[in-house]
Amino acid sequence: MSAQDGLIILLPDALSPQSVVAWWHVHGGHIGARGYFNPAEPSGRAVANAASIWPVISADDQIMALLPPAGCVVRWTDMGALAPRQAEAAASLQLAGNSLAGSAGLHCAAVYQEDGDVLTACLAKADMARAIAYLNEMGFDPDIVLPAGLIFGDPETGVIRAELASETLAGGALLRGRRLICPDEPALRAALIGEQPGTDMGTDGVDAALEHSFAAPRLNLRCGDFAKRRAGRGIASHQWRILAWLVAAGLAVSLLLALATYWQYSGATNREDARTVDAARAFMPSIAPDIAAADVPTELDRQLAQQGRGARLFAAPASTLFTVLQREPSVMLRDMRYDGGLMSFTIAAPTAESINRILIKLQAQGHRITAVPRQDSTGLTLADISMRTP
Repeated sequence: MSAQDGLIILLPDALSPQSVVAWWHVHGGHIGARGYFNPAEPSGRAVANAASIWPVISADDQIMALLPPAGCVVRWTDMGALAPRQAEAAASLQLAGNSLAGSAGLHCAAVYQEDGDVLTACLAKADMARAIAYLNEMGFDPDIVLPAGLIFGDPETGVIRAELASETLAGGALLRGRRLICPDEPALRAALIGEQPGTDMGTDGVDAALEHSFAAPRLNLRCGDFAKRRAGRGIASHQWRILAWLVAAGLAVSLLLALATYWQYSGATNREDARTVDAARAFMPSIAPDIAAADVPTELDRQLAQQGRGARLFAAPASTLFTVLQREPSVMLRDMRYDGGLMSFTIAAPTAESINRILIKLQAQGHRITAVPRQDSTGLTLADISMRTP
């Protein structure tokens, strides 16, 4: 939102579809055009330098709405030595307590001043809601709602009179004194300044006050329940593309990690299969070199039968050993020998607990086991085991 460009709208006293609405177009911090919208004139009318009913503004431009003097109560309150936040809350409660509407039906905004006093503006919540709805119907959602009299600071002396929009049917004249804001009405003028005429603020003075308030408003009634809700920013097209690339990159990295893990485990399995075949070849030279084609128990039975040593003597312990090893994937078979009913083999594992589980399972099958533990240079725990079938 830009505080240098936008629109200032003066709300009329009566918020009806027939009311005349004055506006000022701010560009680069200065008023560049002014006009008013009169529903009775469908073609619209510009007071000066405006080509349409409403000037064209962008979505980022700031919109400030001014409440007429009769529509809002403005007070300055001395809250003593209270901290700024506490002083603002206390001043709002004090003003609400003095109101006939009570705090439940009153909307207030308070600002702690440099001189220690608290500037407070209040109006009925129903009136505030009506003003916001009135602007919304015209297609505007104001960023700032300010009592019109607060565009001027306290005059050094006397009372000033300002005509904000002489073209409006509802009138835009007000009186501004020291800590005083009220409509310019004969009875009020007579009571406040008597026979002395107030100092009239010309067009240049009004414009300067509007420009200053547009850039730095003294107070904003769009707070609390009436705070403007900012729409969440959507995701731009280039951000969607970046997000898509990130998702694709994440999927590619995940796939590469999965493939690397598969290749790692597949290579480890193939190496252990090769070691198993090498261990079996020491006893059976004619065994197939491929673990998938090599039927180790059957081949051993055949070799033993040729040697007249009986096929069943090796098949039983070998079958038991291979079954137990399949259930302990962390245990590797290094070598295996069989002679005269005695099977000797070496297994390796990262920890001794895995080897102990193998020994317990073999003993549970009724085999007599002797084991000699040791460690190799890689840190693996080895066990030279002799197993005899009962």
